[in-house]
Order: sequence, then structure tokens, then C-alpha cells
Amino acid sequence: MGPKPAGVAQLNGYIGQVVRAAHVSVPVARAFNRVLQLADPPTALLRPGTVVRVLKESRRSPAVTGAAIRHPRVGPDAST
Repeated sequence: MGPKPAGVAQLNGYIGQVVRAAHVSVPVARAFNRVLQLADPPTALLRPGTVVRVLKESRRSPAVTGAAIRHPRVGPDAST
């Protein structure tokens, strides 16, 4: 397959931040959903306002802060 093109790791990291930010930011969630639904091009996630929100809000995500609530029936120790 060969080596990945330059920037792929950075872009993948940014998309991870978009997903985390979408948990706490309605504008980021809307932008991400519009891209997923092909209503906007992927470059819409690189608009300056969206990038600022992503970088700011991805730190507040429950996945980062540890505030995520784990469902009792999910995971290796779940009872049936």
C-alpha cells in the first residue's frame, strides 16, 4: 500500500476533535452532520469559525473530562 500521504495523521486527529466537540457544541454538531449527510463539503469543517469552536469545545467533551456516564449494561462486566 505504501506510506500515508503527509498530513493524514493530523487530519485524522482533527476529525477526532470534531467528534468530541460535537458532543458539547451544537454548531459543531450541525456542521459535522451536514458533512456526513453530504449537504456540505468536508472542507466546511475547516472554516475558521468551526476550527476555533472545535479546538475550544473538544476540551469540554465528556470523553475528555471523564464526565461521560457509562451505561451499566455496556462493557465486559455487564450482566445479562
